[in-house]
Amino acid sequence: MVVWDRGELPWAKEDVAREILGYLCERIEMHLESCDARGIVIAEIPGGGSKDHSKWLSEALDLTTVGTRFTKPERVVMPIVTAPSDHLPHVQLADLVTATTPHRSDR
Repeated sequence: MVVWDRGELPWAKEDVAREILGYLCERIEMHLESCDARGIVIAEIPGGGSKDHSKWLSEALDLTTVGTRFTKPERVVMPIVTAPSDHLPHVQLADLVTATTPHRSDR
């Protein structure tokens, strides 16, 4: 999981989400490389309906086919897939951590 406190950065929410996903993919690749392993990434279906879901999957596809400026996709063996969080206990845990992480507006 990657948590980023945007603080006072003048970035749009969509830009921050894209950056966080890139950081997450880099860390997954680095971890898999350190274990000499291969893996898949399963994410919760994003809110906002099917149009937002399709957009998110399209953006995520670039990360698993092209990579980032620091990491090439060599260990994640397929595009990121999504599933409802109520079917995946690990995603439920990520939801719990995210929900309990204070946001700047909560302080």
